[in-house]
This record gives sequence, structure tokens and C-alpha cells, in this order.
Amino acid sequence: MIGVGLGITMGGQRIRPVAQIIADFTKDRYRGGVGPGLLDLFDFVAAGNRSYINALGHLVTAGPNEPRSGHHKWDSAKGQWMPVGLLLEPAGSNVLNDNTGTNPHGGNVSGGATVTLSSSIKNGVDFAEFNSNGVQAAIWYWSVAVTPGETYTFSYLLNLGTITKPRAGVYDDTANGWVPGHDPADIDMTGREEFGDGTVLITTTVTAPAGCTSLWFYPLRSDSLPDASGTAEIAAWQVEPGSVASSRILTSGTPLSRAKDVLELSALTLAKLLVKHNRAPELVVNGDGSNGTIGWIAGANTTLSNVSGRIRGTLTASSSSARFTQELTGLTVGQTYLLGSTLYQGPTGTCRLRVSETEELSGATVRLEQILSDGEHFDGFFTATQTTMYVGAINSTTIVGNFVELGSTTIREVTMPTRIEAGEGVIQDLTIFMEGLMTYADEDAFVNTPYKYQLSAAERIVVDLDTRNTFTGQMAFTQSAGGITEQSLSSTTAFTPGNNVPFNIASYHTNTSIGGAHGGTVLATDLTPTALPDLVGQPIEIAPLGIITVAKFGLILGASGDDLVQELTR
Repeated sequence: MIGVGLGITMGGQRIRPVAQIIADFTKDRYRGGVGPGLLDLFDFVAAGNRSYINALGHLVTAGPNEPRSGHHKWDSAKGQWMPVGLLLEPAGSNVLNDNTGTNPHGGNVSGGATVTLSSSIKNGVDFAEFNSNGVQAAIWYWSVAVTPGETYTFSYLLNLGTITKPRAGVYDDTANGWVPGHDPADIDMTGREEFGDGTVLITTTVTAPAGCTSLWFYPLRSDSLPDASGTAEIAAWQVEPGSVASSRILTSGTPLSRAKDVLELSALTLAKLLVKHNRAPELVVNGDGSNGTIGWIAGANTTLSNVSGRIRGTLTASSSSARFTQELTGLTVGQTYLLGSTLYQGPTGTCRLRVSETEELSGATVRLEQILSDGEHFDGFFTATQTTMYVGAINSTTIVGNFVELGSTTIREVTMPTRIEAGEGVIQDLTIFMEGLMTYADEDAFVNTPYKYQLSAAERIVVDLDTRNTFTGQMAFTQSAGGITEQSLSSTTAFTPGNNVPFNIASYHTNTSIGGAHGGTVLATDLTPTALPDLVGQPIEIAPLGIITVAKFGLILGASGDDLVQELTR
């Protein structure tokens, strides 16, 4: 089982068990965080409401900063809704209003047609019923102000009644004619995304012609075609900028926007894993208070004591503040260090945890400062600016007898994953894998980024889906160190544009190689790298570009190779 006692054979050497992150969003199972939940492992932000599909097939709303980890997709073979993971999308907007049934249409109806609120409630939303009433020129459309040359996507849920050949189109109101390729045509119901109970998602993408400032979007139009006459139901209609249909943006009275989902494996979580994996030595002497006050230095007018394993500094004269420190030696200038400590305080005063260039912990020499309340724990970074620095605490009050305490203080150097193997020397390596669904169009550009671990363009690990030139979907695994970029590439047609395109990818990155795989296919390995990028202090961004539903995500430190990525992506 991947993630438990993993050992990978590479170059004849057995790699020791590794620190890992394993997240299965379909089962709500997570390993490697401070607790059992998604938010105990990842940082997640979304500034507003967003919709997703629950296990009943209903469109439901996730509130601000609530991850959409319960997203489902209809499985026609099984005839049921199946969990597919965590839905992540960029910001979006729906320029159409009243698509929740409050007003049955909010558009323009003519030619004898009627649109009323349907008695049907499918997928948890109200549907509107279109009825041509036997009239052969019945139409229903929305007029939308557009920008010439910009691309828009029109989408809606459709459930047929007596209409057997639904027709839709996009009309250029400025030029008084149908947009080329978008004249009223039969909708091909096959191959559409199914929503159960006979409901499908209809999607059409159009670029506003030169000079066009208004488009009319028709979901249904009889056009003298008997089979297009009758009744049909639609819901959750939307027009949005871009080339793909996103999740339903439910509106009532006014157009609405959707906030971007931002998911990251935090820099702090990564730092803790790196420290554990590298077995970085402890730099604080007696940080747990197990040996009296050894290693700690009392400041002016301060006496040291040990209270229940906590180092206490008590003020003895009102001419200063309670303060104590410890000298840190042998630091590497420019290197990142992980500090953890719990602060306790006396009855009054503001207490600060500090890292400084001087023992006084004051002035311009302070390189890290955190104001903490009584019993509050802090984990964070600082960068060494000298080979010798100081860590300690200070209480601002000048009341004699007041105090400040530190407990469980630890400082360790953070570096990229490093190990030493007999016959191979120093190896720096890590492997990242992801499985899920992606929605994209061929836009002659990079359209999706499953994951990105980046300090700058010169120092990064990133994977992008490329549709430039004649590519339909090339997965590009990229590693840049010191400004030198290397890649492992899939075929240019490895993926085909569409909604919910399955993918299963992995890449490994070392100080001597980069390799990738998708769907069990191992890609050509690049053996020219001479360094692993230094990304200490950076988060791993999950799906920063494009629409991606993440089923699984994992990070393995200290393991790499073709066999590993092949196994991870089978």
C-alpha cells in the first residue's frame, strides 16, 4: 500500500522509510498533518460561496473558506453519483440573473412560447419549463453585452419533455445574423456530461465577432422544426467569460461572481517534514527544560528558574524588563531555520518571543518577533544573518516579580530532502503525485497547472498542461535550479480537451535527474540537472491554474525513480 512503510529500490540501495503526505479527497482521509482533517494538513481559502454536487446529485453551496471536498459526478455505468474529490476552480462570474427559479427565466420569450416555473425539482434546484405551445417560431434567449474578440461559454442543465430534437444558437445582435458555426442546430445529447434523471449539461463556447457588442444566447428554439416543438426543462443557466463551463453559479436577481479556491500544502508543514526527514540536529540546549536552566542566559535584573520544565525569567528591579536568552552558534548565514516554542507569562505585560543578532533582543537586531498570549505555541521561520544569534523571550512590564516563560523550545535547520547512500553519495530527491479530473479547452496556451512548488522562475518544480501549437494536451514536468530549466514531457496528444478529463500523474525531482509519468506510462528522464531547487519556506500550490478536481495528492521525500512514478500512476 502506497504511503505505509514505503521502500523503493534504486541503484541497488534500499531507501529507508520516508516522511510523507498522503491525501485521499474522495474518502476524506489525510496523513501527515497535525490532525486528521483536510484543514489540519492544507491551507485553504475561498472568499465567497461556491457550488458543488453532493452524494444525492444536488447542487449545494459551500460557504466562504469551506472546501468543496464532497464533490460528486454521475457514473452512468453504475447509475449513481460517485465521489470524485475536491473541486478547485479559478474565480468566475455568471452574467445571467434569476437562474434559481425565483424568476423562471429573466430572459426574452417570444413567438408564442411560454416559460414558467416547473413543478420539477431535480439536482436540488428549480427548473424552468419552456413550452412552444405548438408554435413553430417559439424562441427563448438572453441578451448579453460582450467585448469583440472575447470568448464566452454558455451552459445550462437540460431535461427533455416532449421535445426530441432541442435546438440552440448564438445570434450577433450587432450584425443582425447568427454567429458563424452557431446558427440554430440540433443539440447532440450524446457525449454530454450527465447529471442523472435524464438531465445533461449543455455547453457551447463562442468568440464575439469583430464589432459585436451584443450576443443573444438561445437555449431552445423551435425554428419550424416539429421535433423541436413541445416542452423541455432547463436550470442553472449561465454565461461566463472563458472557454470552459465551470461549476454552477446560482443567481437570483443580479449576476454573481465566484471566488477562487486556493489550496496549498503550507510551507510550515513542509518544513516540519523536511526537518524530520533530514534528521536535522537540535540547536537549542535544554529547550525542554529537563536540565534546570542550563544553556539559558539571564538578562539584566532578571533571575532564572525552572518551573515544571519551563524556563522562567523573573524581574528583580523596575529599571528594565524580564528577559532571558540562549546563544545559537554555528549558524549558516542565509539558511532557513524552523523555530518552535510555547510562551507563558506573568500577571501583566506584553510578552514576545524573539530571535536577534544580540543578547539584548532589542532594536534593529531583532530578526523574528512574535507577540504571544499565555500558553500560546508558535512555529515559524527565520533566516540566519550571522553565524551566532540569540533566541529568547521578553516581558515588557517593569513591575518587579513579573515574569515570562518558554517551554518546548526547538530550533532546527531546514534544507531540501537530503540523504547519503553508499556508493551514490549525497542524494537530494522528492516525488509528487496527483490523481483527479481536469476541465480544459485547447486555447493554444498553458491551461492547467496541477501543482507548483516555486520560489521564482529560476527555482521551481511545476507541472503544466500545454495546448500551444498543435498540442491537444501535453503534460510538462519542469524543474529549474539556479536558472537552468530541465523537463520531462509527455506526448503532445497525451490528453484531449473536455470536461472532467481523468489524469493520474507523478514526477520525481533530484539533484541529478527529473522524470515523470502519467497513467502508468513512464516518460523520458532528463539526467542533466546538477542541483535540486532550494524551495525551503515555499508552499506547494495545488491547482493554481485551471479547473481541477483533486482525488488524491501525495508527497514523498527521499525517494525517486521510474519504477516509483510508474507504480504511483498505474
